[in-house]
Amino acid sequence: MVKQILQMKNFDQKIITNSYKETEELGKLLSQSFKAGDVVCLYGELGSGKTTFTKGVARGLGVKNRIISPTFILMRRYSLNAKDQRLTPIDSVSKIKNLYHIDLYRLESQDIKGLDLEEIMQDKSGVVLIEWPEKIKDFLPGKRWEISFKILDENLRKILIEKL
Repeated sequence: MVKQILQMKNFDQKIITNSYKETEELGKLLSQSFKAGDVVCLYGELGSGKTTFTKGVARGLGVKNRIISPTFILMRRYSLNAKDQRLTPIDSVSKIKNLYHIDLYRLESQDIKGLDLEEIMQDKSGVVLIEWPEKIKDFLPGKRWEISFKILDENLRKILIEKL
């Protein structure tokens, strides 16, 4: 079901996932639509699937490292070598050299200046995934992906995907 929806290439839509595996698979499939330089904002309460989705994105881009939330360190960077990336017909994926996973849950507003977030978001060879982006809304680029996660029950998630 998720794969069929993504094949339509309509990114302003709602998707229901029935398990963490489907949420991860959605990330993996959607990663093939991301291009170097993309910023992806992930909204949703704790436990709604943001990190699970990120794991799928990382797998889809070819990251082999274990993906864990950077809640306490704020950011993790994964370097992608051409040999590590999945073979894909989408040329833009091969241009992605870095995946940044940023979790701003514990960020205090005064901490933002020391993080170089603006510089990271301008990395034209990277994809930047940001959990809790509402904490830096004034710094977000106008052109970005916004993905919102809502818990419907223990396993069920409603995910809204928008490309601005």
